[in-house]
Amino acid sequence: MPLLTLQVSRDSGVTWDDHKSFGSSDGLGPLADAGWPPCECRRCRAEEKAAYYQERRRSRR
Repeated sequence: MPLLTLQVSRDSGVTWDDHKSFGSSDGLGPLADAGWPPCECRRCRAEEKAAYYQERRRSRR
């Protein structure tokens, strides 16, 4: 029996992705924060990418 089942629409409910189920045997780690699943909007992807490159620049010094 799944612990969580999701169905996502990326166009305000016009179309829907297939159901995705997650169970206790899936081996998922603990949540780092309440932002799960991670947001994939254009703004959040840009912020994540900027943080990644900023960290790479720091580690090269």
